[in-house]
Amino acid sequence: MNLDLFITIGGRAGDGSFLVGDILAKIFRFIGYDVLTYRDFPSNIRGLPTYYSVRVSNKPIYAVKDFIDYLVTFELEAIEYFKKAYSENTVIIYDNSIREVKDLNIRNYGIPFKKMSINSLGSELFKNAIALGVLTYILGIDEKHVLKVLMETFMKRGEDILDKNIKAYRIGREYAAGNIGREKVITETIGEEGFLLNGNEAIALGAIIAGCRFYAGYPITPATEIMELLIAHMSRYQGIAIQAEDEIAAINMVIGASYAGLRAMTATSGPGFSLMTESLSLAGMIEVPIVIVYVQRVGPSTGIATKTEQADTLQALFSGHGEFPRIVLTPGTVEEAFYMTTEAFNLAEKIQCPVIILIDQFIAQNRETVNTLDLSRVRIERGKLITSEVIGDYRRYEITDDGISPRTIPPVKGGIYLANSNEHDEKGYTAENPWIREAMVNKRLRKLKITKKILKELFPHKIYGYRDAKIAFIGYGSVHGVILEVVERLNSRESKVKYLQLRYLWPFPSEEINEFIRNTAKVYVVEHNAQGQLSELIRWNTGVNIGKVLKYDGRAFRPIDVLEVIENG
Repeated sequence: MNLDLFITIGGRAGDGSFLVGDILAKIFRFIGYDVLTYRDFPSNIRGLPTYYSVRVSNKPIYAVKDFIDYLVTFELEAIEYFKKAYSENTVIIYDNSIREVKDLNIRNYGIPFKKMSINSLGSELFKNAIALGVLTYILGIDEKHVLKVLMETFMKRGEDILDKNIKAYRIGREYAAGNIGREKVITETIGEEGFLLNGNEAIALGAIIAGCRFYAGYPITPATEIMELLIAHMSRYQGIAIQAEDEIAAINMVIGASYAGLRAMTATSGPGFSLMTESLSLAGMIEVPIVIVYVQRVGPSTGIATKTEQADTLQALFSGHGEFPRIVLTPGTVEEAFYMTTEAFNLAEKIQCPVIILIDQFIAQNRETVNTLDLSRVRIERGKLITSEVIGDYRRYEITDDGISPRTIPPVKGGIYLANSNEHDEKGYTAENPWIREAMVNKRLRKLKITKKILKELFPHKIYGYRDAKIAFIGYGSVHGVILEVVERLNSRESKVKYLQLRYLWPFPSEEINEFIRNTAKVYVVEHNAQGQLSELIRWNTGVNIGKVLKYDGRAFRPIDVLEVIENG
């Protein structure tokens, strides 16, 4: 059967809407469907509305859906909040324990979830499990699948908690059977084997597999989960992951660990990255390989810490003082985040420069189906690292044709050198002679030439759609999925379009973009910011005026958001 459902669970923080959403996602994944989750939640701990959406289909999912199919909510604000996301087919299931909602022009069911939970189980805490029972019965999901996931979820919390949740689930199921009935029969499907993973999880996993053995960070939403995962697991692999006193300390610890020979990483968001930028320049000057995960969120300043945005694009590309090479990778899916993380450490060591993995809150904290992670693709390449005794005169910053010098680590006999933040000569000693200064700048920047060559082979930018199309889209990061869906829809209507997914932003791929937009009539860049930072960057490099499709309310693009701009433009 063809299936494409978008289900949203709403409630106040603490109502358990996230838990129900996670359980639903696992149920659908378990019975073989493709799943994408979307969390829309406040930055406080309890009290404000929290929403968890699950899109499920028997076909690949790229983005959130235009309209909600089922809204299940424990608070009434959600009904008004999502009014622009309703279609004639939307069904609202809400908790009417306080009052009935009248004059709804779409199908709805008021169910006293809170009262039923208190009356049957002595607490309102189980109202979410009752709602799960109602929804899964309406959708026709076999009870055995729900029970399996409930047992996996609650077994570790004790038999009493498990029993009460199963009882609550069955109360909801019986209520739906007696008062609503089934609307669908969702059966098992033969999907690819796979699992649910979010970007933060994929990056933490990729770092460990790539040989990262030192992590230092400071808690900051939406990147904190990377630190938490590595602190929990890295010691099993003879590594160290620590929480530093602040982001300045974190990046300097990472630089020190890398100097000592460890593969090292930190992760942060906008405010934290701002604090790191002086040391980013230090890493550039002493040519030490480090990896920084930059998870963008709504700014400026504290902004809205739990919402998505791409307004730090230019900061990631140009922050830090002075000129030095860096690499900025831009995964568009959770799976790409894993593989790009494993390669980021290779790139950092081969080029001897900072590598930034630039994602945003949407990819970082939302789960999607990952069919497989092929560990045979992962390889360790440490570049010009010398691990045996150095014979002769060692020059750490030797001027070479490709700009990359031989690197040692402290235990190597004959390989001790000065890592100097001042401009320096080939041995690392401070030098202010104009010819040495010019030679060292040129040496460092020569790395960009080989970097471009390596990146073209590793992560070629992907083109989707008709290559001869006159209408074109460009995007990076989390907008990848929504553009893909837009391209599929437009091409199915015989409107020939194409799309260029940028998989790295620095070194900036001017040649590839120019080639892609040649002979096009209109080019649109889709991005999550108010000024069109990527659009302007492309205009600066190509001279072509770019159509901007912008969204900066902190919420994810829907395909209809893009289509409306195109159709009205």
